[in-house]
Amino acid sequence: MRRCKSLLKGLSKLDVNINQIQLDLQANWVVIAEGIQTILKRDGIEDGYEQIKNLTRKHDAKYTDLLEMIEGIDLPETTKNQLRELKLENYLGQFSSI
Repeated sequence: MRRCKSLLKGLSKLDVNINQIQLDLQANWVVIAEGIQTILKRDGIEDGYEQIKNLTRKHDAKYTDLLEMIEGIDLPETTKNQLRELKLENYLGQFSSI
């Protein structure tokens, strides 16, 4: 019990740098790759995993590359819209509540 109290006391001293978290996530948009892959699989895109893997393995891949890939896949427009709207903030949740 004493260890739990010590742990809670230590955790209470931590400060979360929300701005830095957001910057880190924006620089690493590939965090949402799993969500994209799941949507592609749901809609029957057999090689969705490979497409996402090839895109995310590029060291200079940008979010615009992702949008370009989405446009090149034969998907219903509603699915394309869902993928276009997928952002770190709505995939991982808002950080303002931290």
